[in-house]
Amino acid sequence: MSKNAEIIAEIISEEVSKLEKLVTRQSELVQDFDKTIEKAESMSIKTERLEEVIKHWNILFIKQKTQIEALQKQQVKENRIHRIITYLLLAISIVIQILLTFKAL
Repeated sequence: MSKNAEIIAEIISEEVSKLEKLVTRQSELVQDFDKTIEKAESMSIKTERLEEVIKHWNILFIKQKTQIEALQKQQVKENRIHRIITYLLLAISIVIQILLTFKAL
């Protein structure tokens, strides 16, 4: 029986050794996982900050777009006014030219 007990003790010893290695490996994996979780948490904070910056830039671009559109509308109005004045001056000069032509006859 002692021979069997020695064999069983040796098998148990080998299995315990294997189990210790597995536990050590699992402990290392858990530590790596914890580090990864910590990195992911800091990345989410950075991502949130990046989203805030993007929102801020979008607001600035919208304001700038609105200002540009307002300037374009104002420019269109001014162009219409200048065009009307130009046509009036042209009409007046044609009328004056016609009057001078009839006066000369």
